[in-house]
Amino acid sequence: TLPFGATSLTVTATDAAGNVTTRTETFVHNSDPKVDQPVDPVTVDEDADPEVSDLAGLFDDTDLGDGDVLTLDVAGNTNPSLVTATLNDVTAGNSIDNDSLTLAFSGDANGVAEVTIRATDSFGQTATSTIQITVNPVNDLPSTASGALTTTEDEAVDIDLWTLVEDAETP
Repeated sequence: TLPFGATSLTVTATDAAGNVTTRTETFVHNSDPKVDQPVDPVTVDEDADPEVSDLAGLFDDTDLGDGDVLTLDVAGNTNPSLVTATLNDVTAGNSIDNDSLTLAFSGDANGVAEVTIRATDSFGQTATSTIQITVNPVNDLPSTASGALTTTEDEAVDIDLWTLVEDAETP
């Protein structure tokens, strides 16, 4: 078994006439990262507080203990107007146990998004995991505006009540 990283092997051959040839080959041993425990889909209602997802155990790489390093990044977000994804405490080292992802949701917005997290090892090998996000619509309460209307006695006045009421779901 080769150790993690680069290992050189030199072979020298001598024939019966005493001719000598030497050749050195370098072998690189690296295990690719893989998704170990995917993050569960996230479903929230519109106007939800930010949600933090634990990324411990999301990725694994069998040679982390041998000096390989995983670096995490947000590789994609299909709906950045709905949700912002930010990595926290990303550990560049042998462990990603303390890493988390904060999902911040836009106000008065609903829909779906996919956020992709990528792990890259020391040799540039990658693995990705996609988190499904659903933000459910919520019926917001209507609001009213105050106003004053002046008229003379015995004079009819038309009042457009829609100018006094606002509702986010009503165009």
